[in-house]
Amino acid sequence: MMTPNTTALSAKVWRGALDELALVASASGVAATKDRLSELVILLMLAPEPHMLLGVNAIAPDRLRALVDVEAFDTALMAMLGSPLGFLLSRGQDGESLATIALPGALQEQSASGASPALALIAALALSLGNRRSLTQPMRSQALPAERRVLH
Repeated sequence: MMTPNTTALSAKVWRGALDELALVASASGVAATKDRLSELVILLMLAPEPHMLLGVNAIAPDRLRALVDVEAFDTALMAMLGSPLGFLLSRGQDGESLATIALPGALQEQSASGASPALALIAALALSLGNRRSLTQPMRSQALPAERRVLH
């Protein structure tokens, strides 16, 4: 499991760091995937409040290390995408990838591109988390009316 937040990080600073990570991940080359994944994991551990990570699974450090050691970045990221989070991932013939993520309770999904599926997922997840606002009321049932569904 991820280590609990021990550093006081304001929600505004955390969201800003996620937005910056999304931009950097989208602009990064494949060789930087390990660094971007590490940055995402660090930011997840520094989340100001646990509810801000709703839909994101924690990965045991040993499992994450094992996946990173064999460069299974896509697998590591897919393991982080928990239910009821929605996602869509595609890759073009040129290798550029596009990821769309819909967090539980979000009214809108977030999309991002990247040089690989992993980088696109990192960017889209960072954008999604960075744009999520605190839920002031408990989330309603996952069965949303058709006009509120956010993923294709």
